[in-house]
Amino acid sequence: MGGTSPSYHAAQAYAGLITAADATPAAVLEALDATDIAETAYGPIKFTDYDAFQNQNPLTMLAQQVQDGAFVTVYPEAAATAELAFPTPAWDNR
Repeated sequence: MGGTSPSYHAAQAYAGLITAADATPAAVLEALDATDIAETAYGPIKFTDYDAFQNQNPLTMLAQQVQDGAFVTVYPEAAATAELAFPTPAWDNR
């Protein structure tokens, strides 16, 4: 049907459902602790403790800008498809 990439929130919901399907009702915490899904539309799913956070799925968040009428990723550098436009041009110069 679509032929387009899912939105961020659609991918997040999809990943949530896959995570729920991976867990068993009798042992949800144990199942979530054991969850290690390498590839989803949202990215990998593995709950860990890091930077004083507990049971989080540490995913790199992307920063995007609209440049020349198209969304481009500007951060992090490893995923960037364009350089950050800063300072942002005035609306009449975009």
